[in-house]
Amino acid sequence: QEYLDGPSSSALFFDEKLLGVTQQLIGTRWLNAPDFRYAGNVGPMPGHPLDLLQTIGRMLVHHTGLRGDWGFDFMISATGLPFVIEVNPRYTAARELFDYAAISGPHVVFAKGIYYAPQRFSLPADGPWSLPHDDLETHPDWADIPDGLTVHEQGQPVITMLVEGTSADGCMEQLRQRAERLNEEVTTQAANL
Repeated sequence: QEYLDGPSSSALFFDEKLLGVTQQLIGTRWLNAPDFRYAGNVGPMPGHPLDLLQTIGRMLVHHTGLRGDWGFDFMISATGLPFVIEVNPRYTAARELFDYAAISGPHVVFAKGIYYAPQRFSLPADGPWSLPHDDLETHPDWADIPDGLTVHEQGQPVITMLVEGTSADGCMEQLRQRAERLNEEVTTQAANL
């Protein structure tokens, strides 16, 4: 496979309608994600060639019969054109960000980050992730929460963090801060063994 350097993005569709674009977090070091491993999304993101992405999506629908929720991952090539990496013929991991944005309004950005184990450890059952979330009008702060008995090996996904803000950079900073707190938890746990 050809190696492309640069940020990875994801275009989300319903049938042949482009719903929007997110930036993907791939191999994100501060989430302890191994190289090339999916670690989340930030979006909706402006600044992409939406007309061209819409045309690519329309062509894929007509040539493959894709229907419903689906998307494709892409990178912008050196020529400035989108280079399709893979097609996801299903509900994508970025979809929930668009669902939250539909509820919150057009100027809100959402991000999800998957925290990976920096070493072997168990996430305690009690923590900010254990607080109940009963409000259907807002997103949860944590998802994919393991029980306190699960032992995570280095490089395995542990928990998903969800944040919102007014910018992608602000959301990324919130995710970084949560990841730092989780790393402190891991360090404390390792010191007590």
